Amino acid sequence: MTASTAFLPGATVRMHRLPQRARMLRGSFWAEVKYYEGISRLPDLKKLRINGTRLLLLEMSMSRWSEYAVREVLDIAGQGRIIPVLAHVERYLFAQKKETVTRLLESGVLFQANSSFVTERRSWRKAITMIKEEQIHFLGSDCHDLTDRPPNVAKAFSYIQKKLGDAVVEDYMDYQRALFAQSLKN
Repeated sequence: MTASTAFLPGATVRMHRLPQRARMLRGSFWAEVKYYEGISRLPDLKKLRINGTRLLLLEMSMSRWSEYAVREVLDIAGQGRIIPVLAHVERYLFAQKKETVTRLLESGVLFQANSSFVTERRSWRKAITMIKEEQIHFLGSDCHDLTDRPPNVAKAFSYIQKKLGDAVVEDYMDYQRALFAQSLKN
């Protein structure tokens, strides 16, 4: 179980500001870091990785990314100390050139999608295709509360199971665990 909070430039990450429920779960703490120009030069960027790993959850702009922004993400990935995980990819991949997405994937940048991408009628086909093509590395809930944005990861895996079968769900879960294990700090 992981809990995340947003990180913005100039902000200080404080564990005591996490919601009480997240602290009680005793999971790992990490920040969802909003991309900004110059992020690759942030001296303490590695402090925002998921505890104990090299994974950095990075939220990009919902508009088309500049070549500079893409290069910054690639620079972060190329340093080897941090593995960028682009959060909520279903929100902005449609605005990106196919070549950009390919460059990121080929450079080891990982993609995280919200489980609603799998469960919503307008997007489930694209989500299933991306999962089959190993373009969605992690599923998250983007849970903000239990009513407006409840955690629905189990529902998403149920949809995946229905569309692709038990073996694919097991393989996908193993794949996510393996990616996480490989990202552990050396």
